[in-house]
Amino acid sequence: MLLLARRCSSLVVLQLDSCDPTDDFARTVSENLCRLRHLGLGEGPSDLTDAGALLRACTNLTGLDLGGHYQLSDGTITTLVSQLTALEFLDVTDLDGLRDSALIAIGQLRRLHTLRIGDERGYGGDQWGFTDVGLTAVAVGWPAL
Repeated sequence: MLLLARRCSSLVVLQLDSCDPTDDFARTVSENLCRLRHLGLGEGPSDLTDAGALLRACTNLTGLDLGGHYQLSDGTITTLVSQLTALEFLDVTDLDGLRDSALIAIGQLRRLHTLRIGDERGYGGDQWGFTDVGLTAVAVGWPAL
């Protein structure tokens, strides 16, 4: 992965599903991938502790795929969303930790035009941790809807 980050400076989309990005990789990305706009971390490290540095380095992101991080906490989602204010696309499918407070934070993303939310595992809505309060906050936050 380090070689990829060093050699592919014009990379715009990077999909790292099921990978565990290290701090070295995050540093290399921040130094070399200034054009990176979409980062996919679907089904990767469960709590994104190791990916935190990578996400802090990617301040120009307009797209973020977190789908499948079953153990991702509501607080982590809220923190990521507050740091990545330029997001236009966000995938939070299959996040058991998605709660109303995270959706309220997502509703503050004024540039967001695509939000993937739901249960692609087929368990139904009974396990979701959010309510109509969170969904309403998203709808109110996006006047263009």
